[in-house]
Amino acid sequence: MKFKKILIIICIFLLTGCSANYEITIKNNKITENLKLVENNPTLFDKKLESGSTIRELFESIVNYKDPFAEPKYNIKEINTSDTLGIEYNSAKKNDEIEVLGGLNTCYSNPKIEIENGIVTVETGKDFKCYEYYELLDNVRVVINTNHKVIDSNADEKKGNSYIWNITKDGNKNIKFSYKEKINTDGKMTIVLVLIVIVIIVSVLYVINKRNKANNKI
Repeated sequence: MKFKKILIIICIFLLTGCSANYEITIKNNKITENLKLVENNPTLFDKKLESGSTIRELFESIVNYKDPFAEPKYNIKEINTSDTLGIEYNSAKKNDEIEVLGGLNTCYSNPKIEIENGIVTVETGKDFKCYEYYELLDNVRVVINTNHKVIDSNADEKKGNSYIWNITKDGNKNIKFSYKEKINTDGKMTIVLVLIVIVIIVSVLYVINKRNKANNKI
């Protein structure tokens, strides 16, 4: 099921709106997408909607819905705690499939994703359309997590390796993010080799020292 269809099905029925947390994780040359859509008001979980279903039943039906023709493919699971109801979508991609990012392609017109000289650049316009499409969408949080070297970013905030954009209804915001396409592991391998050599030297010196002590006793 595509992101656009997900939001249509959920937000068209919810009376109080919903929040979306969209995360892209770029780690060790692999990419994953995670989308969470939730309702955080427990008093409404079992309230009847105009469709005749409760919010709880609505989320359950979406989790159980299977669309064999949907692209890209997403794994779906239900979020069901004492204070939160919702659904979570996950998708894994190869490094060269970054162009197929459901959330960006749904909410922005023609986001630019380019790979040049080993640098990946993700850039959108300021035409965030998901609030226009879905009036009951309350807030959207976009997060890019990565252990790749980041070249440039216009994120609202940074927490460790996470870059965060808070996209509100009162002002459209563009996303700009560029990073090195591949992780250079040469430095890590050098460190590992040095540690191995040190361990070998220490072990040899230990054995020699032990033998010398044994010979001295004789």
